[in-house]
This record gives sequence, C-alpha cells and structure tokens, in this order.
Amino acid sequence: MRFAVGRNIARPTIGDAAAGALLLVGLALCVAVHVLLPGGAANLAIASFGLAALIGLWQPSRALVVIAAVVLALIVAALIYTQVRDIGLGGPAVAFVGTLIMAVVGIVASEAIRRVYRRVTEYQRINDALTPIDAATGALKASFGRDRLRSEVARAFRYQRSFSLLIGRPFDYRGEVDRRGPEGAEASFNDAVRLIASRLRNTDIISLEPDRAFAIILTETTAEGGEYAGQHLQSALRSEGQMDMRFGLVQFPDDGVTEDRLVSEAYDALTFAEMANMPMASRRELLAGTGAL
Repeated sequence: MRFAVGRNIARPTIGDAAAGALLLVGLALCVAVHVLLPGGAANLAIASFGLAALIGLWQPSRALVVIAAVVLALIVAALIYTQVRDIGLGGPAVAFVGTLIMAVVGIVASEAIRRVYRRVTEYQRINDALTPIDAATGALKASFGRDRLRSEVARAFRYQRSFSLLIGRPFDYRGEVDRRGPEGAEASFNDAVRLIASRLRNTDIISLEPDRAFAIILTETTAEGGEYAGQHLQSALRSEGQMDMRFGLVQFPDDGVTEDRLVSEAYDALTFAEMANMPMASRRELLAGTGAL
C-alpha cells in the first residue's frame, strides 16, 4: 500500500485489500494451529496453508483449484492423523478446514488482483490515447497528427496560404534490423525522428505515421521551400550518422485540398523516391515525368 505525505493519502486498491486480507487470515490461522496442534503437525498444516493459497492465487481454473485444495487438505489431514499419535480428530479437522479456507482466500485475492490489473490496463490505454506526444520520438502520435493536418488545411484554405507536407520513411529498415537487431533499429529510428524534430521551426509539426513513417507539416511553405527543408534534413541526418531516409513532398493547394488527398499524393511521391533511389521526390516531379516515369 502506498501512502503520500500530508493530507493526500493514496486510497488502497482492491489488490492491496486482498493481499492484506490474505496476510491477516494466514497469520491468524498460523497462530491458531500453533496453539491447537503439536509442533510437527502445526508445521505441516502451515505448509499446506501456504501451498493452498498459492494454488488459489495462480487459479488455472476455479474447479481445478477446489479439487486440488480438497485433495491437499485430505492428504495433510491424513498425514497428521497417522503420524501424530493421540492427536484425535480435532487436529486433522483444523488442518483440513484451514487448507480449504486458504485456497478460498487465494481465489478471492486472485480475482481482486486481476480486477485491479484490468483497471490499471484500461487506465493506461485511455491515458495513452489522450496523450498526444509519443514518448520515444517526441513526435505527435498518428491520430493527433492527422487532426493537426486537417486543421492546417482548414487554416490555409481560409487565409489562402500554402503549406508543404513531407512524408518520410527509412530507406532500408530491414537492413537496419539485420545490422543492429530489432531494438537497435527501433532506437535508431527514434533518434532520427528526434533529430529531425530538433531541426524544424517552432511552427512546423512532425507526427508519426504507420509502418515507421512520419509526416512533417511545413507551415507557410511552398514546394520550393519544402524541397530546401527536405535537403536540409537529409544533410543533418548524414552529418549525424543517422539512418538513411527518403521523402515525398506535396504542396497545398496545388497537389490536393484535403488531408487525405495530400497524404496519398505524398506517399506516392515517397514510393517513387524509394524506387528511383532518390533522396526526395515531389508530386510535380512525378507529373513532369522525372526519372523512370
């Protein structure tokens, strides 16, 4: 259980309560058997209590827990009755009932802890959905990035302004995985995105896209300015020894007036840049028949 200093005291979770109840019941039963049973029988009973509680906490299934607890309780009761002379029926009965009680307590604690885990997992999922920034890269998450792109389209349309959109992606991510391993390649990608974000203007926006791609909104920027920005980012990546990236470039409103159209055209330009082994390609180059088109 966690306690905060001062007036703010953290409320115990259901899992805390279950663990505390399990501890108290276990201690009470241990004291009782030490009073009621001889030393050897008491130790055997206490060991069975602990095993029954663990089986209840593990809980592969309730039916299996009940069967296992009954069998264990019968075995322990029989051992106490046959090994401890002149103990009568009271000692085995205490061990039998105590073992079943601890199994039930384990089941209750297991259910409570699972309930807490589900609540915590749901809270983390909701918190992750409401948090716009990806912690690993510092970029906006994909859904928030699309919302910003939609807002930028509306703003540019209202004020009759242009802006550019860059879609970037590692050129040979599979090769990076082969060279660095999956974790090393992921870390290298995150480093590259952080570097790119650090070279953008305060008004520019970078967000993640599916399949380890990212989008960059260059506000108040024409295609010519977008090309310059892309070249600047490519140079920064090379100078810092980061992984090789390819870019696709489009401009609002020349290449599209909706966010979906702009993203689609930018991906087409990116695919062309990858196929032609070019650092960057724009939609105007595709229309002009540059390269192999």
